[in-house]
Amino acid sequence: MNSAFGEAEEERMGPQEKQDLQNAGHVRRHYIISGRVQEVGFRYTAYYIAEELKLSGWVANLPDGNVEMELQGRPETIDTLLCRLDGNGRIVIDTIEEEDRPLQRACGFKVRG
Repeated sequence: MNSAFGEAEEERMGPQEKQDLQNAGHVRRHYIISGRVQEVGFRYTAYYIAEELKLSGWVANLPDGNVEMELQGRPETIDTLLCRLDGNGRIVIDTIEEEDRPLQRACGFKVRG
């Protein structure tokens, strides 16, 4: 699955950094999320939750009405973010396509497009 934004802004990391994150249980996942996800505050809600949970990555609206998001952190923390988004009230998630991605050096969470 190709990102609408091409290469990620985050830098590739060295083998030791990658090993340290893997040892801590971190993963990086790419999502395409459909439902009522645009014009309902999805991106900024994701931003505030990701910052609170100390996840890194990014989120962006897609022209087809879906949202694209990439998250890096512990799997249970990523699941917490997705559950909180879906239980937000205005946001309604119908489907989530998920794909694992390589870990990257990243800091913080960005709202794109």
